[in-house]
Amino acid sequence: IEYLSSYLKDKGIEVAIYDLNIQDKNDLERMVGDYRPDITGISVRNIDDSCFATQESFMGDIRALVSRAKSAAPKAPVVLGGVGFSIIPKEVLSFSGADIGLWGDGEEGMCELALYGKKPERPSFLNLRDFSPSRGHIDNRFYFASGGMAGIEASRGCNRECVYCADPLAKGRKVRFRSSDSVASEIEQLLGMGIDHLHTCDCEFNLMNDHALSVCNTIIARGLGSRVHWYAYCVIDGFDERIAEAMKRAGCEGINFGVDHTDDGILRFYRRRHRLEDIQKAVGACRKAGIRVMLDLLLGAPGESIDTLKKVLDDTKSLGPTRVGVSYGIRVYPGTVFCGYLMATVHKVPQDLLRPYFYIEPAISRDIDGYVLERVQGDALFLFNSREHPEKNYNYNSNEVLTRAISEEGYRGAFWDVLYRKYQDKCRASPPQAD
Repeated sequence: IEYLSSYLKDKGIEVAIYDLNIQDKNDLERMVGDYRPDITGISVRNIDDSCFATQESFMGDIRALVSRAKSAAPKAPVVLGGVGFSIIPKEVLSFSGADIGLWGDGEEGMCELALYGKKPERPSFLNLRDFSPSRGHIDNRFYFASGGMAGIEASRGCNRECVYCADPLAKGRKVRFRSSDSVASEIEQLLGMGIDHLHTCDCEFNLMNDHALSVCNTIIARGLGSRVHWYAYCVIDGFDERIAEAMKRAGCEGINFGVDHTDDGILRFYRRRHRLEDIQKAVGACRKAGIRVMLDLLLGAPGESIDTLKKVLDDTKSLGPTRVGVSYGIRVYPGTVFCGYLMATVHKVPQDLLRPYFYIEPAISRDIDGYVLERVQGDALFLFNSREHPEKNYNYNSNEVLTRAISEEGYRGAFWDVLYRKYQDKCRASPPQAD
């Protein structure tokens, strides 16, 4: 939302942000009414928690917020946007009761609406090359003090073919890259606020290795690598010691690789480009560079079996990562290849995919929770989602250890890494017990 605000202000458009995380939720009507906006925009980051175990929808809250915004400023159209909206735009717009939706990047579309009252005819995708947003529009210090990290975007869009993923629907398949100088300047702004823990918001940081290396080298050249701690999502294929070393020197602490699986057949179905040997290479490169590694699994695809479950859990454990995140159940989004596959194979897909709907291979759907739980329970390497034990879920809901580590003990960083370091510190603090 700071990127959007910065872009609009550069075009001479007045912007005010009402932050529901900070400002009094009960004061929304008065503040919006006093401001009297010409347009009321609502950013929708997620429509649900994307977790099979909990399946929590946020659409009721979004609809209620739209209603409150309309009552506060009846003459101002309510415009929805954001990644969550852009995944299922028509359905979200209809359910919410908003007037207009902006599918895709919001910067140019909101500008057209504000300056000319013109509705964009198609999704717009901003040229990010020299986009240099200001980071002074929201209270970043509040979020950092509360345990959050500042998000930063070096690229937008994804050109991968993963059958289940909604990122290309929301952000476009054409990858647009920011200049390394603009990324480094944004980091300098945040460091000036005392915010030194960041997370990339790119679909994948290394979609083009030359660009990732350029960003890292610019951070290093400006002397920022020793001052900042950051985390990234990365793809496995093409990741090597050269990029790992550059990321480490630029201040990278940890990388989350969405590996999904290690079985060749399931990886082919997912249309993933990597195989087990590529994961081994990437994890080895990170360990050599001193970067902590999270491997994320997505289990339950067509063809999944007890044998493939055993293989992927054994494989990932043997690779020696810092953490392994275990999720099962594929969230089905309209417009994805996977949704088309299910409909073509006479699988009953609900017409209303606005509510969370997940697929698990029917042959193991009854056994997967117990089997995974039996194999990973008690092993600190694994973070997992369980429908039988929602209080332990890897979407971090109600994780008291994490909450205390952040609020009482000052831990910062990616949540999986906070939990890892908390566990490591606890082990070091506890002397071995005599038999």
